[in-house]
Amino acid sequence: MRLNRKKLRYLINEIVRRSSLAQNPNYSSKSMVVGVGHGKIKQGPTGQTGFEIVEQAEPGGIRMVAYVSGDPAGYMYLSPILLGYKVNTVQVSEDYRRGGVSDPGYGIASRMYAYVIGKYQLYSGDSQTPEARRLWVGLHKKYPGRIEAVDAVTGETYQVMPTPDSTELEIAGSFSIWTDDDQPNDIYFRFKSS
Repeated sequence: MRLNRKKLRYLINEIVRRSSLAQNPNYSSKSMVVGVGHGKIKQGPTGQTGFEIVEQAEPGGIRMVAYVSGDPAGYMYLSPILLGYKVNTVQVSEDYRRGGVSDPGYGIASRMYAYVIGKYQLYSGDSQTPEARRLWVGLHKKYPGRIEAVDAVTGETYQVMPTPDSTELEIAGSFSIWTDDDQPNDIYFRFKSS
């Protein structure tokens, strides 16, 4: 899904609207708190200093909001596919992007992906921005041998590798999984469970 300005503004506003998601007794939420600057993950209540993800299961998927020191910083929506979840949307507030006025010194989207990888079988979305494609290249480097391409219709799997310019992953010795017009083609990247 390509994000136009209207959709992007809606998602950013939703992050702000849902800033009290974890305190609302009508939501069944779980949170993870990660100490800022550490690789350490611990369970903790909403509002602690650090990085936190609050997730909300919905009938059509899972909605997640990332917080830095209690402020909403990122948004992710996952939809079910095969035996896991595909990334439908990832958005990081401009203030919390690299170089932004509230940049925490680590990637918000990368931390969200790390959380999801640790908890769910993760698949790429139907389409990806250049930033998301580079993020998957980074995941491939960080977790060698754990990402493959899979045809959701046939179940056939393919080995993947970064393109020579490291801007995206492609099927080894073959082709990009993305079509020229960015239309879904039932081939996704899958982060293999360990």
